[in-house]
Amino acid sequence: MDAGIAGLVGALCGGVIGAGGAWGAAVIALRGARYQADKQARSAQEQWLRQLRIDTYAQFVRAARSAADHEMMLWLLGGADLPRLHREVERNGEHHAALAKAAADLELIAPRAALELAQQLVTTINMRLGVAKLWVEEHPNEPYETEPPQFERERVIRSFVAVARLDLQGIGANVWVN
Repeated sequence: MDAGIAGLVGALCGGVIGAGGAWGAAVIALRGARYQADKQARSAQEQWLRQLRIDTYAQFVRAARSAADHEMMLWLLGGADLPRLHREVERNGEHHAALAKAAADLELIAPRAALELAQQLVTTINMRLGVAKLWVEEHPNEPYETEPPQFERERVIRSFVAVARLDLQGIGANVWVN
């Protein structure tokens, strides 16, 4: 009987060791699958956030350029076509609203350097559009006389785009400091 018990004990030990090995392999496989799923989820989230930032940056640039172009058009109209000037000045609010919305969206995702450039653009453009509206209201029959728009705005827009690109490439991480 000793040989039979020894065989039985050997078989039980082999079974336990085999089951333990299978359990260990299952745990390792589960951890590997979990790691892979977490990695894919992080990657998908990072891609979604990147696309959100791209869309938000692009919307701001479009709104800033549209408002700057509108400001330039008001200056070019000057006194050449007063009825058209009055109609176009009435559209200032549309440009202000689009620029304000795009700037507000930026506040949620953009680094400080981009926000500072955006605020500089918003302030300057809205001030100039406000001056044009005020001029037309106070001098409805006179040509719009103001200094020409400065091409500085396009330089600031290009600087904003450069900061946005750095952020999208992950290079501008150091500009997130509050």
